[in-house]
Amino acid sequence: MLLPYERPSMPAIQLVSVDLFDTLVDIKTGRHSLWQTFLGETSTPARVEQAWTLTNQVLFTALDRLNAAATYQSLHTVLQACFTEGFARLQVAFDPEAAARVAARYHAQRPWFPDAVPWLEGVRRRYRLCLASDADEAMVGEHVRRYPFDRCFTSEHLQVYKGDAQNRFFGAIVRHY
Repeated sequence: MLLPYERPSMPAIQLVSVDLFDTLVDIKTGRHSLWQTFLGETSTPARVEQAWTLTNQVLFTALDRLNAAATYQSLHTVLQACFTEGFARLQVAFDPEAAARVAARYHAQRPWFPDAVPWLEGVRRRYRLCLASDADEAMVGEHVRRYPFDRCFTSEHLQVYKGDAQNRFFGAIVRHY
């Protein structure tokens, strides 16, 4: 029996799982150049912000639907559908499939936040460190080669997104370790 002031012992942390985009890698600061590609002559800072916000809303809604239905589509396919919807609503004359390819390259080329690698080094001194990303492999490739994660888990490889209601993404990480 535990006394009121006693806590059961917790197992020591053995692994830290970290996300890539908007955690270690900055995807927001270059959004104007990305969207200038799509918007062309109609590009203004306000229109870029509108397009960025709309596309993110459509993206996260699509991922929520996939997670609720326990189904998987590559992020490239999801992005293509998001651009199809977003471009129609914004009256953008850019090919959605080409936009999905451009967006994947954009993610793969984004810079790391200045404090990301020092933070990772501090964590790695004490714990195993893995990357967990909803991205496709093409989006994380160079970033993963830049830092020696113990292992990289992507939604494309696992065929499930992190928000999956059945927790299959993180279940796969736990089973691996």
